[in-house]
Amino acid sequence: VPVAAGARVFASPLARKMASDAGYDISAIGGSGPNGRIVADDVAAYAPSAATEVVGSPAAAAASAIAGEGFVDYPVSEASREIAARLTKSKQEVPHYYLSVDLELDALLSLRETLNASLPEEEQLTVNDLMLKAAALAMKTVPDVNASWMETVVRNYTRCDINVVVGVGDGLVHPVVKDAGSKGVKAISDEVRALVDGAQEGTLAAEDCASGTFTILNLGMYGVKSAQPIVSQPQVG
Repeated sequence: VPVAAGARVFASPLARKMASDAGYDISAIGGSGPNGRIVADDVAAYAPSAATEVVGSPAAAAASAIAGEGFVDYPVSEASREIAARLTKSKQEVPHYYLSVDLELDALLSLRETLNASLPEEEQLTVNDLMLKAAALAMKTVPDVNASWMETVVRNYTRCDINVVVGVGDGLVHPVVKDAGSKGVKAISDEVRALVDGAQEGTLAAEDCASGTFTILNLGMYGVKSAQPIVSQPQVG
């Protein structure tokens, strides 16, 4: 049964990606998972009507593609152009350097399993939720990471506001979890889930995507072991 208009959509990350890539409005897809959660098989079996395609998705954008002799031009949205310009500016102006270490996460994964044992399927904690909380605690321990270069001063922030990069169709948004350091993992998880839902449904307000003091980008679900993203000014990481 499709989700009622305005209701929260429960779906697995893979199902959301499949729906986004196909240009489907995920709220129009019936869920067969626990408590009506939409899973990958539901998206694979879905047969949409033209009215359910998401505006701005790859499928919808394909209609406005411009074909030439030996090439196809795909128009880029104003938001994507703005992101590209901002990241190009940051890469040119901010000295970037990268450090990496190997971490043993057995204890963290065990903790996640213990916590999830008492939570329903649609409220399960993710590794990303725990890493976000860990980052906030690390920023409290090392305040210089929770800071900005302001030309004449270094500004240290008293709160850890963490942006979480979310893919939406062929674009990106970065909703913010405000004051993550003072929140429990469950509260962070619920907030991230709501922000991701809002990003996928196009209902985020401007303040939901305000610049935080740190950004987290998780590509692990794609098998990526390491990434070197561009720093988002005026953040340091």
